[in-house]
Amino acid sequence: MSSFEQTITQAVEDREVPPVVLIAGDKTGKLNYCQSYGSISLEGAGTGPAIGPSSTLAWMSLTKLPTAVAVLQLVGRGALPPLDDPAAVPTHLPELAALPVLLAGDDDGGETTTTTTPRTAPLTLRHLLTHTSGLAYPFLPGPLADLLARRGANPLAGVGTSATVAQRFAAHPLVSQPGAAWAPTCASTCGRRWGWRATPRPPSSPRW
Repeated sequence: MSSFEQTITQAVEDREVPPVVLIAGDKTGKLNYCQSYGSISLEGAGTGPAIGPSSTLAWMSLTKLPTAVAVLQLVGRGALPPLDDPAAVPTHLPELAALPVLLAGDDDGGETTTTTTPRTAPLTLRHLLTHTSGLAYPFLPGPLADLLARRGANPLAGVGTSATVAQRFAAHPLVSQPGAAWAPTCASTCGRRWGWRATPRPPSSPRW
């Protein structure tokens, strides 16, 4: 273990990796490991408070894995519809189910024009979890980025809940028919929102 910790310490000091908090455990309680390396600042060692298990960090795309696990558990328990149920997304996320698909072409002036076509393939929870829903990040080059630039819109701008992020994405078209292509996106946020809508919670429960 000491050799492992020395390797992590050196990697953080050399800025090969950002500051790290490592936590591991098992259900028996025999494994209960927690160790922190580096400071909360990205400016280098010693330039800020030490990072620790209570430090506030931005999860960003790290939320995708626990979201997928949680949603699959709910599906397994019958609390959410099956992954390929074509009626589930229209029922719980109608704003996404109504989205058309973006088409691109060049007009006579050589500038990209955008038109849409109706979605013909069903949009399912499996598509949301596997990044094949047709949703796409707004910063990826392509017709959607061009359209958003003309609209002056950015679905990722500002901090919001899963509900507000889903609403922002629902204001713009898909980039492909569901299941036809893979595109990285925060579609798991929509899956998380679905889990909230589809599973009963006490009125006082925090919304996420």
